[in-house]
Amino acid sequence: MGSFTLTSACFCGGHHLAIGLIVTAGLGLFVVGPLNPISLAFAILFIGLSADFAVQFSLRYRAQQYLSSDLREALLEAAERVGVPLTLAAAAAAVAFCRSRDAYTGLAQLGKIAGCGMIVAYFFTFTLLPALVRVAHHREAKAVGQPAWRRWIISSNGAGSWSYRLP
Repeated sequence: MGSFTLTSACFCGGHHLAIGLIVTAGLGLFVVGPLNPISLAFAILFIGLSADFAVQFSLRYRAQQYLSSDLREALLEAAERVGVPLTLAAAAAAVAFCRSRDAYTGLAQLGKIAGCGMIVAYFFTFTLLPALVRVAHHREAKAVGQPAWRRWIISSNGAGSWSYRLP
């Protein structure tokens, strides 16, 4: 699978989600006390949205890695390019979850825990995920000799529109 193997992707993404879920569960216990069955649904929300954040960061990182052979530079550029959109998404989701008021205690707790989970997911996407990628430290991407569909990269033309091109 080239430089970013399936094993590396599973290592980084799986650990990112597992550690974030444990931290979110701990925050949930601290914020709302004992959890009821409805408030445990935060795990599903956390995994889904945290995986989405991780996918957004990882795809941008892979595109940047094709443009730059330096791992550190690719990680920094990826964080810079997805920082604002993911900040907006995480903030909107956290506020929406935290503002949920319901007469049923379980749903109110679910909102508070899910709101905390969005903050944890956002924080770990920009701190833990790049650290795990660096630990995995896979080989540099080499477009030569790979099938054409693997060489497609996403690039911005500077005007805000996206185009797909072969290197």
